[in-house]
Amino acid sequence: MKITIRRILFLVLIISGSTIFAQQDRHNHQSGYFSVTQRVSASLWSLNQWRLSGLGKGTAFRLQISKRLNTEWYADYIKTEFKGRAFRWDRHLTNSVMFYFRSLDTLKYKFHPFVSASVFCLDFTHVEEVGTGKSLQRFSFSQQFGLGAHYFITERADISLYAQYYNHLGNDIHIEELPDGSLHIEEHRERISLEGHMFVVFSVGYRIADLWGKKK
Repeated sequence: MKITIRRILFLVLIISGSTIFAQQDRHNHQSGYFSVTQRVSASLWSLNQWRLSGLGKGTAFRLQISKRLNTEWYADYIKTEFKGRAFRWDRHLTNSVMFYFRSLDTLKYKFHPFVSASVFCLDFTHVEEVGTGKSLQRFSFSQQFGLGAHYFITERADISLYAQYYNHLGNDIHIEELPDGSLHIEEHRERISLEGHMFVVFSVGYRIADLWGKKK
């Protein structure tokens, strides 16, 4: 009986110690996480107007590379209307870097604010007047800047809310309503264009893998 009790105590000690070390390992291991997210976007500024004029959606994945640094890769599109008479479709293929104000430790903290900036952003824009068939398209590059926060519901699942501003580097597509009520759509060929748009983004993400394993 004494041997059995010793064995039980020994097993309990091993299990307890393993749990403590596993928790410490998870606490210190804050890189290599691969996450998939679904995002919806609302346009607050586009076509030279401040208004809630468009909604969009997209898919992204994140790869965390250090305690305070994350990368996000996403593709999305957003449809914006101009006075009900024209529409603009923007499609983005973007990679951005997120910098966190504190360590991205989801065991210790739930709320994680961040700033972000794009590494590259490829855009395709299509503008079309309703009922006339008049349209213009263009490809361009852009810079993207953002500010937001994650809230981790669990260690793996998070919801995020952030604002993003896209500053297009290329020709600008303008829509203008003329005095006679007609619309004029044209592409301004400029060396540098500061045309852009502002989004508010809500996303839901989940960590599905740890690509380079736990630290030993």
